[in-house]
Amino acid sequence: MSSVYISEPPTKGKVVMHTSMGDIEIELWSKEAPLACRNFIQLSLEGYYDNTIFHRIVPKFCVQGGDPTGTGEGGESIYGKPFDDEFHSRLRFTRRGLMGMANKGKNQNESQFFFTFDATPELNHKNTLFGKIVGSTLFNMLKMEELEIDSETERPLYPPKILSISIIHNPFDDILPRITSEEKKAAELAEKLKNEIKKPKKKEKKRLNLLSFGAEEEEQEKDLEASNINTKIKSSHDLLTEDVHLSNKVSVDLEMNNDKVKKEKDNKKKEKDVLTNNSNEVDENKEAKKKFKSIDEIKSEKMRNIQDEIDKIKKEFIEKDKKKSSKEKDKDDKKKKKKRGLELLQMEREKYMNSSKAIIKKNKKHKSSHDEDETLKLMLNFKKQLQDITYSENRSNKSRKEQNVEIDEHGLCKLHNKKNCLSCQAMFNERNQKELLGEISDEDDKSDDENWLSHNLVFEDEGSKDIFKVDDYIVIDPREREKQAKKEYYTRKQEKLAKPFKSSHHLHHRH
Repeated sequence: MSSVYISEPPTKGKVVMHTSMGDIEIELWSKEAPLACRNFIQLSLEGYYDNTIFHRIVPKFCVQGGDPTGTGEGGESIYGKPFDDEFHSRLRFTRRGLMGMANKGKNQNESQFFFTFDATPELNHKNTLFGKIVGSTLFNMLKMEELEIDSETERPLYPPKILSISIIHNPFDDILPRITSEEKKAAELAEKLKNEIKKPKKKEKKRLNLLSFGAEEEEQEKDLEASNINTKIKSSHDLLTEDVHLSNKVSVDLEMNNDKVKKEKDNKKKEKDVLTNNSNEVDENKEAKKKFKSIDEIKSEKMRNIQDEIDKIKKEFIEKDKKKSSKEKDKDDKKKKKKRGLELLQMEREKYMNSSKAIIKKNKKHKSSHDEDETLKLMLNFKKQLQDITYSENRSNKSRKEQNVEIDEHGLCKLHNKKNCLSCQAMFNERNQKELLGEISDEDDKSDDENWLSHNLVFEDEGSKDIFKVDDYIVIDPREREKQAKKEYYTRKQEKLAKPFKSSHHLHHRH
């Protein structure tokens, strides 16, 4: 899978789809498929996909949505017509969680899209691949595969719904939605209200069949309906015809009363018209005054704003001056503190120099310089002694060569326990000769004490060395030792095996 992710190009654009199954985070390939990505983002901004369903689910293949009708046959693009397919060599349907455009045929893309449940290589170079699901939100989409489906129509029995889509990163800055999601919701509410107002409320009929006395109720309703048809309100004069005290003649002419009523109504209308005209004139005067007032107010507001700006600028300058003055004061204070510190240091130094401690240290310095001079003198004297000794030794060596003294007759060297020790021969040749003659003095002992500095260590020649010969050394080869051990092991084994054969041979011979 890592090779697949490496081969895919980088994404540019991110969207979160809020569904009834959970959020789904989608990253878009806006460079490789700009038409499809622009179409999807603009429709999302316009709220086109809000409250739409996923109308088709095919297990191990895909889940399809994006149709506002919910049938799989609807949908429109932002371009006003179907747009072309977009293919890229590095984008292929090789895994689950990929987002593609659903189409009716070649170059017939509108608003519907789908998510893959598995690799779908048959869709390569047929459907536009323009996005992928990111992170753990992939499992929210995969839950849709477990829903119950009608096997014939591939439609879910309880279809999941897209609640809304929020744009996290929009790669297209020039997109202007034709209508926002809020405006769309307001328009839908207005249509619902209009439809509710237009629809007349039907009178509910009484279900008299359910009652035991339904027949009586029906007869009463029929009588009421018959009485209400072509009936007018009647007074007691009309109904009580037999009463002597009541007369059928009208005491007041209705026509006269009607004329008076009309005149009164006309007068009232005229008064209302006059009042309305007067009120309109008053309103116009008020509006004119308001306009004049508004102009004055505008001027006064402008003057106030200008004055506020001037005050702000003044405050800024005052604050800057304060800051500068405070900084200068701080600098002056620092300088004064430094001066005070230097003066105090000088005072302390003078006190210290005048004190007894400084005087003692001065004396110590003089003493240390005197000691150094003495050590140098001693070193020079030692150097002269060495030079004198080397000179005297060279002279003694010359005298020895002239004398050609030999000490082979005296045997082993006392110091190194070797024959013909050249170092001892060179050093003690003259001394041995004096010992034999008995001519050693105290001065000679002192000279020996001094001659240790010039003593030379001389090694013997190869011919005079007492070295062991090669035959005297024992060479041990570990491989030969291993061979001998193996031979010993095999011989022992053969001896053990041969013992029972010998015993059986003796027994057989006795019989």
